[in-house]
Amino acid sequence: MLGQNPYRPNKGKQLLRHSVVAFVDLLGFKQQLEDAREMPAQEQLLKRLSNAMKKARRHLKPTKSLGSIRLWVLKSFTDNFVLGWPCLDDDAEGELGSTFFRVALFQAALIEGGFFCRGAISVGPLYMDNHMVFGSGLIDAYDAESRLARDPRIILTEFAEAQVKHHVSYYSSPAESPQQAYLLRDADGYVFVNYLNIILEEAGRNTFLRTLRIHRTQIEKKLSEHKTEPIHWNKYLWCANYHNYVCTNSISEAERLSIDLVRFQPRPAALIPE
Repeated sequence: MLGQNPYRPNKGKQLLRHSVVAFVDLLGFKQQLEDAREMPAQEQLLKRLSNAMKKARRHLKPTKSLGSIRLWVLKSFTDNFVLGWPCLDDDAEGELGSTFFRVALFQAALIEGGFFCRGAISVGPLYMDNHMVFGSGLIDAYDAESRLARDPRIILTEFAEAQVKHHVSYYSSPAESPQQAYLLRDADGYVFVNYLNIILEEAGRNTFLRTLRIHRTQIEKKLSEHKTEPIHWNKYLWCANYHNYVCTNSISEAERLSIDLVRFQPRPAALIPE
């Protein structure tokens, strides 16, 4: 038993609750499905997706809280996920931190299976059950994912970022706060989940280096696959730049696992090959 739904305990009144909300969408999944028109190709894609989801979903599996009430609720469709985590109070520091940690492991596991994702994390009213997801918290997360996330990253909405700034102020040395390790600010100003560093912080050196190797392989594969499609290629260039940033700014052994972008840079060719 996973316990009762915290948005409807004892199957009673529906509760709209102040929550941390994560909306995550698989990147390019529709195109992969369209490319796999033949039955054998779709069966292969289904098998790959099922295996990746099985490994990734365990990081978002609902657990029990006090008594039989679940801590959070996960709802998934074919290529997107909604995670709702009711807050014990308006502060939401613990719920946000736990969400960063879990979506980081989820994101890394999907990439290991060859599926990149993007998403957004918000804080606001939410209701979830087996049949529906409702609330402005979901609208904010979905809007940020669809309009602002753009690259394979999970960003924070404006309000979620404001909450994090408030939480960081609790620490005498903000640079040593857990938020400093869990998040990065991108070049366009948006804050996103630093999933590779979370693995280093939580899982340790060996798991981190193994993850980096797989991460590099999957990114290089995507850069090769999309070299004639600049719009898609640029998304994986973002991944490569993020990967190299982490390699350069983490442990010394990671530097040798950087991606040589010169190898994958698209170049013009002669009109008529010689």
